[in-house]
Amino acid sequence: MAAGNDGRGRDGPNPWLQRYWPLVLMLCLGVLLSSLLAWRVAAWQRDRDRLIFERRASDVAGTIRGTMRAYEEVLLSVRALFAASHDISRRDFSLFTADTLDRLPGILSLVWLPRVPGNQRDAFIAGVRREGLPDYHFWRWAPDGRQEAVPPQAEYFPVLYAVPEPLKRTLLGYCDVLPDRVQALTRARETGQLAVSNLSPLRLQGMRPGVLMSLAIYAPNPRPATVQARREQTMGFAMAAFSFERLFTDALRQTDLDGLRFRLLDETAPPEVRLLYASKGDDGRSEAAIQAGEHWQRSQMIGGHRWTFLFYPADAPAPWGGWLTLVGGFAVTGLSCLYLHALLSRTAKIEATVVQRTQELSTAERALRESENKLRAIIDHTTDLIYVKDLEGRYLLVNPALAALMGFSPEEILGRDDRAFVGKETAAWLMEKDAAIMRAGGVSTGEEPLTFKDGKPRLFLSTKFPFVSPEGKTLGLIGISRDITDYRRSLDDMARRTSELEQTKELSRLKDHFLSTLSHEMKTPLSLIVGYGELLQDKYQNDPLITGLMDGCRRLTEHINTILDYSALLSGSLPLYWTEVDLSEVIAQAYSLVEKDFEAKGLRWEREIDPTTPPVWGDFRRITQILRELLDNARKFTPPGGTVGIHVSPEGQMVRLEVWDTGQGIPPEAHDRIWAAFTQIETEDAARSGGLGLGLTIVKQLVELHRGSVSMACRPSEGCRFSVLLPTRPPGE
Repeated sequence: MAAGNDGRGRDGPNPWLQRYWPLVLMLCLGVLLSSLLAWRVAAWQRDRDRLIFERRASDVAGTIRGTMRAYEEVLLSVRALFAASHDISRRDFSLFTADTLDRLPGILSLVWLPRVPGNQRDAFIAGVRREGLPDYHFWRWAPDGRQEAVPPQAEYFPVLYAVPEPLKRTLLGYCDVLPDRVQALTRARETGQLAVSNLSPLRLQGMRPGVLMSLAIYAPNPRPATVQARREQTMGFAMAAFSFERLFTDALRQTDLDGLRFRLLDETAPPEVRLLYASKGDDGRSEAAIQAGEHWQRSQMIGGHRWTFLFYPADAPAPWGGWLTLVGGFAVTGLSCLYLHALLSRTAKIEATVVQRTQELSTAERALRESENKLRAIIDHTTDLIYVKDLEGRYLLVNPALAALMGFSPEEILGRDDRAFVGKETAAWLMEKDAAIMRAGGVSTGEEPLTFKDGKPRLFLSTKFPFVSPEGKTLGLIGISRDITDYRRSLDDMARRTSELEQTKELSRLKDHFLSTLSHEMKTPLSLIVGYGELLQDKYQNDPLITGLMDGCRRLTEHINTILDYSALLSGSLPLYWTEVDLSEVIAQAYSLVEKDFEAKGLRWEREIDPTTPPVWGDFRRITQILRELLDNARKFTPPGGTVGIHVSPEGQMVRLEVWDTGQGIPPEAHDRIWAAFTQIETEDAARSGGLGLGLTIVKQLVELHRGSVSMACRPSEGCRFSVLLPTRPPGE
């Protein structure tokens, strides 16, 4: 070979490259693959962190909005109080709102401002003084901070009732004249909706920053149709002072905000009062700086103001995954190249030796050398622990894996027994066990708990047997041990997880049983309430309280029936009565159940049935329930004046029913969740309609029990279309 290379001269092939080209190729491929994998892992980590951040922000915003709705309900309940009886005394007001401030700490005060025409001012003040408030008068804050009398004007809105008690004497008779707050009262009066003011210091609450939320109350008509009628029939205002700091503390007391920051912004307010609230740890950056980075925001109209939640992470996540992958890839590549280089170098040496001694060594000697080399490679590179001991228990051979685990070099181990490396008791036990194996002969396998120099207890599965001379004399012991510590720990962990899974299944079964039992137990007392309510309704016709009671009983009955159906579906005990079902009768029956709700919302109803549509095979009552749930779902998400329709047509051995609407649609991020149990889409229409979040879940399960399928196509602001396929023939035909 050398002579051939010399003949090629300097321009001939490089011998080193010819020999080690696999090493160069492995190095290049390793660097390339490590870089690509690191880039992909870093991108995956960024996407995962973004999804986690957006989901957490959405959950926190939903929690806050749910708490804010509870606060808004306070003013609506005050309106309901005055709608039930216009003659509400101070004591009635105090009793009605007794626990409100304790239950909702974000409300600093709750007041009633009656409307007093200018020509009735003196008579109104005199009447209040006769009721036990001799110092009652109309007053306002002067520009210099003093209290002054309110000059004559066309009408007044003084504080008459107020809670809590410490603010009662301070607030009585106060007439607010700040332009922003007067505008909020005017907006509430003319729209009949909740209206909020800009953020400002609340003087009577210790200059604590907050907003005022107002709701107009009318008489005699609870909700006049025109703006002029609302102005003329205004009875007064229910007003609450809110502290965002206390409101958010109450809303987020059980929410983990670690690594999450947010701000609440009023988009319609002047710049100086635009920031309503900043969470703890807010770094004071500008909105533009936050929106230029990772953020999530959601806006909503509340009381005539557009409030926006702006969430951003506290710290930018480090792309540790990509770097670790890159470092790991380079390390693996380097180790692989070193290993390959060692193999190539060793191969080159073996080849040179074989060439030099070809004529000197016989075929048997060559085979023996190769066998020895293989055995040495196995001993040196295996992760199992291989060792040989003499009759006295002294080590004659140890492989690198055992030497590394014991914390000594092979030279330090050879010639010494176990007493130099493990505890005295353990060494005595090992030496006695090895001596017994050498006396008995044969192979012995068992577990051995050992602790070496590093102090970590480990469990080994050891196979030991004596080695003997050709004459049959025992010379020592050969052992092969494998570290099974992690394997045993995995088995224990698997057993623990299996036990936890069984407990979880049992808890789920108990929950379903509890829901079913509770629903059954509630039906009897609810039937009594409905019976008494119907008697009262016959006696007091058109009474809003009785009507509200019966509506509440009807909704509760529907909820109980829904839970019972869901429980029966989970347990597989829901009976189906199979027959041929005429879909025109199903549509008529289902629409009759929701017709009043459609008319109350002003929805148009369109029905289109292909005359060639055959009957379907199923349970009439359950197919009616499927269609009724889909129609009720369409009603929830369709605004007043919209259209809901159904189209029925044959499709092979199936019939397709399509329920469509012109509503606001379902957000794309919620498409995968609509079929899950107890799931509701967070929209204003859905919040007003209520429900348990089981309707579409029951629809899907009932359709599948009928050997059919259900799907949805939906675009925001364009409505939704639910499509159901049902078979026309029994199974097997």
